[in-house]
Amino acid sequence: MSIEISKKQLMQILETLDVGVIYTDIDGNMLYINELAEEIRAIDREDKLGTNVIDCHAIKGRPHVKKLLDDFKDGSVDHRHRLVRIRDKFFDNKYLVVREPGGEPSGIVLMSQDVTEKIQLKKKLDEHYQTLEYEIGKKSNEIEARYEEMMKMQQRLMHSEKMSSVGQFVSIIAHEVNNPLDGIKNCLQEIKEEPDNLEQTKKYSSLALDALTKIEEVTRLILNYARPDNYYMDEVSIKEVIEESIKFAQYKLTRNNIHLDAALDHDISVNGSRQHLAQVFVNMIMNSIDAINEKRDRSPENGNTNGSSDYVRISIQDCGEHACIKVVDSGCGIATENVNELFKPFYTTKQEKGTGLGLYICFNIVYIHNGKISVNSTPGKGTCFTIHIPKYSYSDVGKSMERVSELKDRVLQGYIEQ
Repeated sequence: MSIEISKKQLMQILETLDVGVIYTDIDGNMLYINELAEEIRAIDREDKLGTNVIDCHAIKGRPHVKKLLDDFKDGSVDHRHRLVRIRDKFFDNKYLVVREPGGEPSGIVLMSQDVTEKIQLKKKLDEHYQTLEYEIGKKSNEIEARYEEMMKMQQRLMHSEKMSSVGQFVSIIAHEVNNPLDGIKNCLQEIKEEPDNLEQTKKYSSLALDALTKIEEVTRLILNYARPDNYYMDEVSIKEVIEESIKFAQYKLTRNNIHLDAALDHDISVNGSRQHLAQVFVNMIMNSIDAINEKRDRSPENGNTNGSSDYVRISIQDCGEHACIKVVDSGCGIATENVNELFKPFYTTKQEKGTGLGLYICFNIVYIHNGKISVNSTPGKGTCFTIHIPKYSYSDVGKSMERVSELKDRVLQGYIEQ
């Protein structure tokens, strides 16, 4: 079925379009201009019909227009698209070559569509986007600055917890240093009184050197424990770390009449930071001492003053791919409802005596070592902390350092699932 449209109908269609339409022959002579094109171009179409589009342009632009017409005519170009501004409006101009059934070019159609609203909307969106981008950047900088401030603050808190532990050992330091100093003083006094007694001088000189070695050892333990929190992962003997931790706490154990039983039969190497692992075990021992003293305070009539039953036990076990360390005490124990709160920051059962950061830091240190820490406690009878640390593997040292960098950020951000 063939449907034909009359020329009149076609003209009516072209006049009702919201697109300005100009039709020229292949040489650029204007043969048709619809009403909207007349309005857009601000021309009188009756005057322009039959004239060449080249003449409608400024003299300096005419060579460019002629070149475009030549390109349309020889077939090197069959369409063109351009965004133009006419007075205070923007138009999307499209040039299309009209061809005969045989393919020969016969004319050119110029269609102009008003896109001012679209351009203005895009401009507003761009401005809004730039403002939004600026605000986001500004807020991001503020968040980053606050985050860094928070990280520094939390690192200071974590280090201050360690320093508070060091402060508890003032009496230990005084005892462990003053006693050897008194011994050295006595040795020197004896040597001074009989300087010609070579045998005695040799004996007391040796004793004085032993005392100096003792002072050096105590000082080294304090400095290692108190140094800044820089992780350096390497092969570490877990037995040696525990032995150093016990020495650090020995005086307080003795002063409180508490026996420490160390079953360190297995010497297992782990991927770890010596000073941080020592911080964990010192904290565990000190917590056990506090728990035992709290039990004594609660039941003074049952309190042990002779050291017959109060104890702290530390053991190392080989658990396949991990070293398993248990710290058990006969202290007051922990209420069941409080066990899940133990490793949260600032949670403490020691009232004014505790900061609530000790076990939180221990948890984080163990986590950074790719380990696990768990607790089992019976109120009134005691508590057992179990720590699993992966064994040493040379190939895993690099991975451990990468994990330290990754997990320290997560630890400080509080993303760890406890």
